[in-house]
Amino acid sequence: MHNSSKENVKRGFASRSAALRLFGQVLEGKRLDTALAEIDQLSADVAFTRLLLMQCLRLYYAAEPLALRFTERRPSRLDRLILIMGVVQLVFLELAPHAVVAETVALAPKKSRGFINAVLRKITHYWQTSEDQEALRKNAIAHNAPPWLKIRLGQDWGNDAASAILRAQASIPPLDLAFISPEARDKWLASVPFEAQILPHGAVRIKTMPIADIAGFAEGQCWVQDGAAQLPVWLLRQHLKGKKVLDMCAAPGGKTAQILACGAEVTALDRDIKRMQRFDENMQRLGFAPRTVLADGENWTAERDFDVVFLDAPCSASGTIRRHPDMLFRDHDPRLHEAQCALFKQAIGLLKPGGILLYSVCSIRPSEGVGLMARLAADLKPYAFSKTDLAALAEVIRMDRLPHTPEHQIQTLPCDSEAIGGMDGFFIAAYQV
Repeated sequence: MHNSSKENVKRGFASRSAALRLFGQVLEGKRLDTALAEIDQLSADVAFTRLLLMQCLRLYYAAEPLALRFTERRPSRLDRLILIMGVVQLVFLELAPHAVVAETVALAPKKSRGFINAVLRKITHYWQTSEDQEALRKNAIAHNAPPWLKIRLGQDWGNDAASAILRAQASIPPLDLAFISPEARDKWLASVPFEAQILPHGAVRIKTMPIADIAGFAEGQCWVQDGAAQLPVWLLRQHLKGKKVLDMCAAPGGKTAQILACGAEVTALDRDIKRMQRFDENMQRLGFAPRTVLADGENWTAERDFDVVFLDAPCSASGTIRRHPDMLFRDHDPRLHEAQCALFKQAIGLLKPGGILLYSVCSIRPSEGVGLMARLAADLKPYAFSKTDLAALAEVIRMDRLPHTPEHQIQTLPCDSEAIGGMDGFFIAAYQV
């Protein structure tokens, strides 16, 4: 074997070994962002290791039944995770079977290698001789969720939409960028050698790549922010220049950067010191210097002199599972509802008369969105978004899924714009005091 081939084998084993270790740890409760930070410190193939870990988490419930289909005995926890990793590579990433089997078997304890080898070879034969692989893959993805999540999705959105959401959540998301100015965006678009797409609200969508490789990122010309997450500020962009704005729950800073780029005077509030450290790093890179406050928004008080308050409330984050697939393995904190109510009431009390509250959550649960607003905002005046903006968004978002299609509320689902990569699930609502 040539030295280069030996090196490739070493990198392949090291990447799979790291992904397997972190896969098990995330299932046991390790924070996904911590696991990804560990991967970034590896000398092995960082991109492949990240991809393998994320796909094992995203596709766990699709891969597990196939992984266990050809087992004659109940595998140990480690053997089960190794088999799931093998299925993800063989069926969903469609990697070369010989390499997958050989290097996945090498991950197992010696006493299990014969068993793992036999099962993976059966799976490989089954998959290679299947007449309709795409149908099998789609059927597996249609069941790619824990039972509690499938029940909720069906109850909230109906079976057809639930299937589309699960399909979107299993996909590798594209990379969406926001820019410090339209001029910076246009200059960037003219200079890059790869395909980029501008969404109707100005977000730039590109194929996933290492963030460090994005031209202009290190120089502070752009930042990464899902297209749906860019909507709240974009919808109010005409009302921000020169205004006094409070960004509650501001870290890690994408929304704050958008507001500052619109020419507003911003106070950024968040209670998480680690997230605010990241916020500060992001602001320094982008050349922004907002006023920052480290405090709990539920208790923080100030004069009622804000023109606009953006409240991106803590939530179940059920709209971001494709980016945070660890949430498939844990339910959300029931105290979030209490926090949402308290923050909403506090935000109202910080606005001057005539001020605007923009409430948003990265959730697809009506109980955190339209249902919650029906109780909390019943006495508030809705603030209608621009009809022109709503018409533009109709190109990429289904606009009739909320009752009575209100002009002050939007609900995106992960399956919106599925043909171009989907987007995070977000609920957005605006009110005027």
